[in-house]
Amino acid sequence: MNNAENLKTEDCESLHLFSALTSFFALGSPKSGYKSLVIGESVIPDWLSMLRSSEPLLSILNPANYDGPLVPLFTFGRQQWQILHGASRPHSKTLLQDLQALVNSSCTEPELLPIYNNTIELLRRVLSLVILNSVDSEDYGNDGAASNPLPSSTSYPTPRLEAWDALLLLWEVSGDFIPLLKAPVPRQEAVVIYAHFLILIKKLEQSWWLEGWATHMMERVWLSLDHQHRMWIQWAVEEIGWIPP
Repeated sequence: MNNAENLKTEDCESLHLFSALTSFFALGSPKSGYKSLVIGESVIPDWLSMLRSSEPLLSILNPANYDGPLVPLFTFGRQQWQILHGASRPHSKTLLQDLQALVNSSCTEPELLPIYNNTIELLRRVLSLVILNSVDSEDYGNDGAASNPLPSSTSYPTPRLEAWDALLLLWEVSGDFIPLLKAPVPRQEAVVIYAHFLILIKKLEQSWWLEGWATHMMERVWLSLDHQHRMWIQWAVEEIGWIPP
């Protein structure tokens, strides 16, 4: 969208809505099956690549000072972002600890470690909210076993996340992390981390347009991983309830 700066405000509003509706249409459309990945085919679905497509439009609309018809949409997004990043929200330090240790010990590209660790930390915070809502004050490690208790959800009002939050989280990492998955040969560590994002999508399947995507995307993940790294996603596979071929 190289000529976005020449667009009028009302054009940006229409295009932003069109972009959002296109993503929901893609999510609600039938999913095609596959038994293998063609060389060069991305491990992620097309709609995930589109999450930042409207960013040039947002830079023009400037949601912080915007007062047009999209105010409710921007207000909702801002509120959900605050939920995901609330400083007072309890989160488990041991959740995904095993995964993070494996990634840090095996990564051969040190410049990627900040991206991996930031992504894991963000996912840890959000998955902690989901776990607080589902099991009420149990802390789960990467192997799925209960360990140290989290602060009680009666002491910390725990928000109930929505399907939209899964998209918001993926949007947040789409700038530097998602491109690692779009490479002709995606980095194995990145795919493993991405597999754990699918737990969140599975937990938030109460919206019909998100149903089935966690298992569908896990199929692609499995096909793109070698035998060693498939062992790293065992907990994610179990949480999703997907049965490997």
